[in-house]
Amino acid sequence: AQGVGSGAPCADDSPEQLDSEAGLFLRPFSLINIIVKLPQLKTPGQSISNWDLMEKLKKAIVPIQLESIRVRESSLENVSFDAELNSRLNMHRVINGLDGLSLKVSGFVDTLKVRAAEAKCSFPTRLDWDDHYYKEGKRRGTMARPDTLHLAMIPTNWFSSDNSGPSRTALARAMGRFGEVRHVDIPSTDPVRVQMPSAISGLAQKAYSFGQELLFEAYVQYSEYSGFLKAMENFKAKKWMRKTKDGRIHYANVKVDFDRTFHLSEEKVRARELERRKIEFEKKRKEEKEKAEKEAEAERLRQEQAEKEKRKEERELKRKIEYELERRRLERKRLLEAKLAEEEKEWAKRKAIEAKRLLNYVFERIQKRADHERLENDARLREELDDMSSPKLSVSIEDEDELRATLLKQRETAMRERLKEKMRGMVNGVNLPLKEKENDEKKKKEKKSRRRDSPSSSSDNDESERRHGRKKKNSRSHNLEKRRSSPHSTSRYDKRKKR
Repeated sequence: AQGVGSGAPCADDSPEQLDSEAGLFLRPFSLINIIVKLPQLKTPGQSISNWDLMEKLKKAIVPIQLESIRVRESSLENVSFDAELNSRLNMHRVINGLDGLSLKVSGFVDTLKVRAAEAKCSFPTRLDWDDHYYKEGKRRGTMARPDTLHLAMIPTNWFSSDNSGPSRTALARAMGRFGEVRHVDIPSTDPVRVQMPSAISGLAQKAYSFGQELLFEAYVQYSEYSGFLKAMENFKAKKWMRKTKDGRIHYANVKVDFDRTFHLSEEKVRARELERRKIEFEKKRKEEKEKAEKEAEAERLRQEQAEKEKRKEERELKRKIEYELERRRLERKRLLEAKLAEEEKEWAKRKAIEAKRLLNYVFERIQKRADHERLENDARLREELDDMSSPKLSVSIEDEDELRATLLKQRETAMRERLKEKMRGMVNGVNLPLKEKENDEKKKKEKKSRRRDSPSSSSDNDESERRHGRKKKNSRSHNLEKRRSSPHSTSRYDKRKKR
């Protein structure tokens, strides 16, 4: 860190103990201003290295070693250095060895002249703080004496036992060597200070804010002016030194000044307290606002989630309803198809039964008609036989049976043919009786037309038929007479008649 160095203590000056428990000491140091005058640069682009100049200055004072040397200012005419010594005893020897020294630098014909003198101490004097407090007292209307030190660039690990930050107790113990300490304020340990205005926050060293974790600043207020005065006298031209348990030594250039901003005055303390309350109130309001926003956001998210869940449930319910409706539709369709199939089956059975009944009815009608026709034929045949049973006609029993069997066979054959035709018509959906009637009507019409065309032929035909019928009748009657005349035939005829 800037302002921190390490090295071995010189035997010329002994360090003054500051805090034995923390291993802190105060060691005097001397500061020398060295000015090197540069010759006029004649060649364009010609330059000189400051590092080379510092090395030549260090070699010029061997065996004395500089604690540190740094460039303070650099221009075309000269380069200024600040050199630091650990002991004031060697300061005069160094000044005598460097003042008026001529340095030869490569690239330059002329030599470089060196001037050295003791640097003016920048530590504030009693006159400085008396004058400052007098002017501020007149402006504020209250006269007071300084009692507070402002310490800056203090190493954090020197007053910290762990990584929690610097300890006010450790710093108060070290500063209590010069007098009773009333209050110690370390602004970096208060997280609210960074939000306060710089006039009351106490964070004056803005240039070192980047090293806040390594360095810190503090305000130490003494109960008496004497403690403040003694501390200022002891810190003048002193460097802080820390000796570790393993023997290593560390140095720190802690900046010590009186409190120029009245940081620990009652007015500033009240202002900080008011600002703290304001910040805390604003922080609380902001937290409440953020909490309300978070709650509102959580409520919004909850509502969105609830809406999503509701929409999901509605979609699920709709899907279930659609599924149930589809299932019921399919079930109704299945039941309807089963019912239709059952009805078709029943209808087929009923149709088969009706067809069977219809066939039975048709068969019965046909049978009745056939029986009726047979009975009519039998009656007609009996009438014919009765007519033929005159004494003139005599027919043998054998011829009569043969004739009777032939007629019955012919009629039975004709009836079977008509029955077959009717059955075919019923199967094919054709009404055969109507068709036969139509055929009969057509035949009658044809006969009528033929008769009209040839009346003589028709009369001849009728005459021949009548003659042929009389012949047949005469022959039949003759046969019947024969049968009656014989004793066997009479008994057989009587038997048939009885039957």
